[in-house]
Amino acid sequence: MKKYLTTILMSTISVCALAYDFEEGGIYYEITSSNEQTIAVTYHNDYNNGDYTGDITIPENVEHAGKTYRVTSIHWGAFCGSTELKTVSIPNSVETIGENAFARCTGLKSILIGSGVKNIGSGAFASCSSLEKVEYVSLKSLCNIKFTHENSNPLYSGGHLYIAGEIAKSIVIPDDITHIMDYAFWQCKDIEQITLPYGLIDIGKYAFFGCENLQSLKLPDNVLSIGICAFRNCSSLTSVQVGKGMQEIGGGAFQDCKNIGIVDYASMESLCSIKYQDTDSNPLLWSHHLTINGKTINDIVIPNTVTSIGDYAFLGWGDDFTSISIPESITKIGKSAFLFRSANIKKVEFASIRSLCGIEFANSIANPITYTFKLVINGEEVRDVNIPAGVTSIGDYAFHGADNISSVVIPASVTSIGKDAFWGNYGLGNIYCLGSNPPSIANNSFTSYHYSGTYLHVPSGSKSKYESTSYWNQFENIIDGLPSAVESIEAEDGNRVSRIYDLSGRRLNGKQRGLNILIDGSGKARKVTNR
Repeated sequence: MKKYLTTILMSTISVCALAYDFEEGGIYYEITSSNEQTIAVTYHNDYNNGDYTGDITIPENVEHAGKTYRVTSIHWGAFCGSTELKTVSIPNSVETIGENAFARCTGLKSILIGSGVKNIGSGAFASCSSLEKVEYVSLKSLCNIKFTHENSNPLYSGGHLYIAGEIAKSIVIPDDITHIMDYAFWQCKDIEQITLPYGLIDIGKYAFFGCENLQSLKLPDNVLSIGICAFRNCSSLTSVQVGKGMQEIGGGAFQDCKNIGIVDYASMESLCSIKYQDTDSNPLLWSHHLTINGKTINDIVIPNTVTSIGDYAFLGWGDDFTSISIPESITKIGKSAFLFRSANIKKVEFASIRSLCGIEFANSIANPITYTFKLVINGEEVRDVNIPAGVTSIGDYAFHGADNISSVVIPASVTSIGKDAFWGNYGLGNIYCLGSNPPSIANNSFTSYHYSGTYLHVPSGSKSKYESTSYWNQFENIIDGLPSAVESIEAEDGNRVSRIYDLSGRRLNGKQRGLNILIDGSGKARKVTNR
């Protein structure tokens, strides 16, 4: 036991002896490299003992025992708990400030950080509740600092940002800065204007969090990504301009930016291609007006060069939106892509029935039909839907909410119908399935209303197959045999006919004897004689 106690005592003495190597001018130092003659500012004997008081100016170089040492770091916990410490000046030679270095320095009012600092550890300025002034030698030096955590930034506890003696209200990020680090301008409440350089590539997470007086934001074309919560709580922000190079915006990037009025994008293509991580990623969430290159958008016309629309692409109040047009080229529409509050949408149109069936909708709000409850194809309202021959599947949510549909013809080529494909089609009275083998459907491809109130017409002799197939067997009104007009509703070139008219323009249920005008799913019209 005596030997064990002696070992503990010697270990304790050894640790205390290693807390610092020498003291000069009231500051304790640890030699970090004898060869390079570098030292770190450290504490006396005990971490969190509060060894420092008053005003401390750390020198770049220290003479000791005939050698000149360069101060390159501040040890973790070096000033921790120094409640009587008032001001600190850190020289340009210091590159690293360790974890909890100034934590709980509750009397600290001012700090000057030199141009050499590259890394600041977690908790370095936690609970510095009296901090009033945080000054950097230059804006460039601030932009180059890697803050490990929000409480690595001295502004975490409050105070005002100063650059070279001037309070930071309007800042111009230097041209050679390509990355703005995480937490860089955390809660810089004095900033009103920011000018970002053309060469900027990305903005880190929480970079401008809580800059509550920032009024406008212009993101240059080379910016590719914005980190999570980068502009969260920028409550005075009224306009945002997004450059054409933007690829991804992190979750909560514009959360609680409730005063954004206008959001401008370089192009409709760029808007559709951005990856938004959530609704608060898109500044449009708070906006009343969308502009493209400065022009207010009333009609959302997706260019035919676009193949997919990203999650949360069109959000916000959408006060100006009156119509939406989806081209043939679209194959995928992301989650809640059309989540806005506008009651002014009068028309939502798709290029063709064929393209609509093939779109991959992520959820119901991805399909803008939800806003009008009407199916419009190529500018004309469609009540009787004829799925073109050759279509093999009807995607999830394809006709979701199209309450104007009264009938649908499903060709034999269709083998599957997705979930909620015909949800909300309460006007749907007749379904004509041309295939003797029932397509596979989900339990919610149709609604319970359809099971009891809609007539399901199937080819002669196939009724029993539908009655024994899951979900189809829930239809109470299955009619064995198809009307002749439905059986012959295919044009000579194989394109399913969408509408049939006589020469006076009266719409017909099927081809009559004599001359008929047939319009297929693509909108093409031609005259056909039926003898």
